[in-house]
Amino acid sequence: MKRVKQFDAGLVAGGLLMLAARGGNWLITPASHPDSTPLDSWLTVAGMVVCVAVAVVFIRKHRNESGLS
Repeated sequence: MKRVKQFDAGLVAGGLLMLAARGGNWLITPASHPDSTPLDSWLTVAGMVVCVAVAVVFIRKHRNESGLS
């Protein structure tokens, strides 16, 4: 059962990292959304930071539980 929880945590962490990468892609392609506001950019950066932080927490938590360092 422990392996399933580790897999699920890895899947969630991977999904969060993909969302952060999508936000980065949004930031580097400003021509695709010319009517965006500075608030849109700041909210995208905030979302990326939150996604990466939660993914790191998931990864560190489950690495510690499995005995890996």
